[in-house]
Amino acid sequence: MEKLLKENKNLIDNLILYRDQNLAHDDKKKNNILITGNDLLKLFEIAEIVLNKLSYEVNSTRTLYHGIENSCKEEIKDIFNVLEKNLVL
Repeated sequence: MEKLLKENKNLIDNLILYRDQNLAHDDKKKNNILITGNDLLKLFEIAEIVLNKLSYEVNSTRTLYHGIENSCKEEIKDIFNVLEKNLVL
């Protein structure tokens, strides 16, 4: 998982910067950041891999996410609850 995140660091950093400058705030000085549809699809693929790994570790289950849109909300809540309790977030 760490390798996957390192390989996609620029894409993830660009998304965070875009979010910070355009969605969370309306910064007057903004970097020109282009995020394409393919970038978003790649980010969803990364999220799917991460959620599958965390779900297996937290729930000891082999139930895997087959696309973000089909994922189970309760399992995602469980993952974030465990992460929050362990101060990972």
